Amino acid sequence: MLTELILIAATGIINPMDMSGNTMYPSGVKEIDKYPRFAPPASKLAKLTLPQPILSNEGEIINSGHYLAALSVSKNCILVFEGRKELFTLSIDKTEILEKPRRFSTAEFYTDDNSESFIILTEGKLRVTGKVNLYRE
Repeated sequence: MLTELILIAATGIINPMDMSGNTMYPSGVKEIDKYPRFAPPASKLAKLTLPQPILSNEGEIINSGHYLAALSVSKNCILVFEGRKELFTLSIDKTEILEKPRRFSTAEFYTDDNSESFIILTEGKLRVTGKVNLYRE
């Protein structure tokens, strides 16, 4: 009798029940666990992927890879970062004002039909374009 009371008390502490007989801490997969939760972005700067090496305005070779880009309105240029270090600046050739502001900043590398390459940065209501020179060996 005493062992049964101890067993009942122990199971009640481990997984208590409410008056309807359902346990308060159900086990198994819950509905909310089926959907992954995403962390906020580590940086608010736009992510830029360079598929091929380019030359900076100073003549330095910038290897292909993943970088961060930001708009500097005061300097009228696009800033490109590798981690927290400013890698190079790119002068702005064209500025557009969008009708709807963008929620996130985006940066993309674009090559047109004339084999000219550009970096297009969109921040808020502004879309700016800067021309880059490809590195050719």
